Parts: sequence; structure tokens; C-alpha cells
Amino acid sequence: MNAVAIDTSSRRRLVVVLASSAGFLLDGAVEPGAPALPGLDRALRRLLGGGIGAVVVVTGPGSYTGLRAGMAAALGLAHATGLPLHGIGSLEVAAASAPAGTGEILTLADAGRGGIYAARFRRGSEGLESLGAPERISVDTLLRPSGPGGTGAAARQALGGPERAGRPTPWPLVPAPIGVAASAVTSTAARAGSVTLSLDSLGVAAVEVLDPALALAAAVPLALARPPLALAGLTGTYLA
Repeated sequence: MNAVAIDTSSRRRLVVVLASSAGFLLDGAVEPGAPALPGLDRALRRLLGGGIGAVVVVTGPGSYTGLRAGMAAALGLAHATGLPLHGIGSLEVAAASAPAGTGEILTLADAGRGGIYAARFRRGSEGLESLGAPERISVDTLLRPSGPGGTGAAARQALGGPERAGRPTPWPLVPAPIGVAASAVTSTAARAGSVTLSLDSLGVAAVEVLDPALALAAAVPLALARPPLALAGLTGTYLA
């Protein structure tokens, strides 16, 4: 079975892909900075065809206007075709691309107005597991230099990381700015088997920037493994 997946959570782009239920990208459209509705119309016209068994939509956090447009398009498509509609979080999309054997995963996304969306995950026995709700933190917090508690201690506390309980953090929740202590951050990540992933180029070291179309396709199996969303009262996740 193939699925159409829609991601309009980013202020930087919209992504629509045709993916297999195993997470392979069959076709896709990425439109940087495109207005959501015209861009969606172009992408869906090109990708829709036979053999589609489900619709997947990214539910946030992300751009308020973008999420509403994407979810409205996905809802309309599901209604018109009678296909089930499945949801997935925007930060889960990046986390789903973490390779097998990865320890803990930090995913980041541009939140606009000097902010970053961040969430923590790990791969458990039953797949991807969330280590807490996504939060919005400031770029200043993300790039705060070393101080009491070590590099990024304030940002780890902002996300509710282990330092809050006075325990050492075995992986770098917050990457260093480019050229500032980057080697220390990456070496810690290598030892811990952890990764920091994003679909956005955030200008910080130790962050692996993923291809948004490949990442969205890879997240399709995770979305399809969940029960379909109720079409009535569908809402997104918005963080101020």
C-alpha cells in the first residue's frame, strides 16, 4: 500500500510525498517558501493516482497558517476518497530517520521569531518512544555558551532533561554554535550513540540536516501504525 503524506508545518517549505507503507520515497514535491494552498494544489495534482491506500498529515508543532492549510487539504482528500487519515508530529518526522541502534534522539525545528521547537526521543523495543512533549525554546538558550553545569545546561533544563534531577546528561541535548566547542559536542554524541536531527539548517554544529522528502517518507510507517484520526474536530499542535 502507498500513502500520500503532507507536511506544511514549516515556514520554509511545504512537502508532499508519495511513499510506500515501508517508508520508501516513490515521488515527492518540495516547494521552498511556497504559499501553502497553491503549492499543495500543484503537488497533489501531480502525485495523486491509483494505488493510494491512506493519507498522512503532519499535525505540528509548526506554522499556524501552514498547519491549518495542510490539515484542511488532508481532511478534504480523506473525505473525498474515503481513505483513512493518519497523523504524525513534525518533530517525529525527523526522529523516524534516526538509524537503528541510535540511543537518544534530539530533534529540532525552526519555530520563527527567534525560537526552536525541540523534542527528545529514543528507540525502544516497540519503536520510536517520546521522552516528553515538544517544547519551544529560544535560539539564545540553544546557543548559550558553557557555564555552571557545562555546555547547554540551561537548555537541557528547559527541555526537562536529566540535569533537572541532578543527574549527568550522557548525550548533548544542545549542540554548540559553529566553531565553538563543536568537537566536544560531537565527541560526546559519538560516545553515547545519540544524534541531533533537523529538517532545517539552523546554523549550529552537530546537527544532521535531513532531506525533508526522504524524512517524511521514512515517517509514513510510524504514522500508519497508529489508529486513523477522527475526521471530526481535527486539530493541530501549536506552541506559543
